[in-house]
Amino acid sequence: MRVYGVLASILDVAVKNRRLLSNPARGLNLPRKGRKKHVYLTHAQVSTLALAARERETLVVVLAYCGLRWGEAMGLRAKDVDLVRRRINVSMNAVEVGDRIEVGTPKSH
Repeated sequence: MRVYGVLASILDVAVKNRRLLSNPARGLNLPRKGRKKHVYLTHAQVSTLALAARERETLVVVLAYCGLRWGEAMGLRAKDVDLVRRRINVSMNAVEVGDRIEVGTPKSH
């Protein structure tokens, strides 16, 4: 679908510049994109991966079972983890942009 969008945009410019009379890519009925089957690690595979991660074992387990995005996990601070209530509060997001880390709100705010 992305290729179609790029091609249609290029042809739009050609129409605008009077290189083409009309855009042959517009108005097409394209097939729907099929959904890929989701594949998940088993508990044993998560355990093996976590053990292989050594000092990052907890991070691997949190990512595997808590549904956090990578940036959300990177934005976690000690005060965001409540071990007594067994809760993680996601309030920050940290992503690498070039050679620096940008901190902001998570995708869902």
